[in-house]
Amino acid sequence: VTTRLKASVGKDKIILDKHCIVRHDLFVQFKGNATFIFSNSIENTFTADMGSWQISTAGIEKIISVKTPKILTIENLTSFEKYRVKEDDGLVIFTKGYVENACIDLIKKTNPDCPIFHFGDIDADGFKILHNLQEKCGRTVHSYRMGCEEIDLCMSTGRKMSDHNREQLEKMVENDIYSDAEKLVFKKLLECEKTFEQEALDE
Repeated sequence: VTTRLKASVGKDKIILDKHCIVRHDLFVQFKGNATFIFSNSIENTFTADMGSWQISTAGIEKIISVKTPKILTIENLTSFEKYRVKEDDGLVIFTKGYVENACIDLIKKTNPDCPIFHFGDIDADGFKILHNLQEKCGRTVHSYRMGCEEIDLCMSTGRKMSDHNREQLEKMVENDIYSDAEKLVFKKLLECEKTFEQEALDE
């Protein structure tokens, strides 16, 4: 027997709760230096020494604005956890790979002039994630530690390039949505036939 329940209403919600089935809310994990100003005029200030936190989509909806000098998004959880927040850092956000809408909503609470940086894998998907973030938030996003210098630094730890990466990078070299600096990175990757996970550059 199949029973259709409406998770958001009265008796159905009680039945779901009884069976330990709860509504999943998205959370954005963050740390760093920032002040969240909420609709009830409450301000919460987070500093470099306070560790990481999570805020739900419902919490983000209640934010009027976020004050922070800059934003750094980090693609992978291990790198996010290992990243040591410095005094001059701003808001540091874990994107879980391709950025979720909740993360974009939080970024959009900051001043439009607030600089945004992205730290990801040095491979085709790493740069696609950066440009996906840029497109979704409608603001320029700069790469962080994803250049030719970093390739030279961790050359010995690189992974043999997959066919997928080779195919994508060859197309990206010809795609004018990418900057000349980014294309130099793509060409260097193709020349050395390696890609690099951001964990190799963890601080």
